[in-house]
Amino acid sequence: MRRVLALTAAAAFFGSLSLTSALACDKEAATAATPASVEASGQANEKSDKRTPTYKFVVGSLETAVGKHGVFNLKIVPAKGYKVNKEYPTKFIFKSTPTTIDLDKKVYKKGDTKVGDKGTLTVAMGGKGKAAGTETIKAEAKFSICNATTCLLEKATVSVSVAVK
Repeated sequence: MRRVLALTAAAAFFGSLSLTSALACDKEAATAATPASVEASGQANEKSDKRTPTYKFVVGSLETAVGKHGVFNLKIVPAKGYKVNKEYPTKFIFKSTPTTIDLDKKVYKKGDTKVGDKGTLTVAMGGKGKAAGTETIKAEAKFSICNATTCLLEKATVSVSVAVK
């Protein structure tokens, strides 16, 4: 009877050890997979991402006329308890060339941005109208959002409506 109990206890111990090891491995694998899947999605606030949104974009539209210069503001507004990391080398990169406007810059960097008291980042972007029409231009945004305990690296696509008369 003692042997049966000893074997049962040993089996239970080693069974739990294997289960604990397997759970630890699965936890590590899941942790390692999470950043890659977030990075691959390109948007931290996509519906497929389970994180609570840490920011939102407020994007103006660009309206101008052929031969005239126009400006729009793009803001990153952090969620409560967060702020934009003003030390991070923030970038906004326009990947394609618009057909209706000549952009002032294809890449806006940290020096082109302003971070306000409440941790909101603002950047003024613009360009000169070259052809009448409307289009949506896209920029890739790379920035960092922080709270009291951690900083998150964010990568997202921002869309801007352009109308040239």
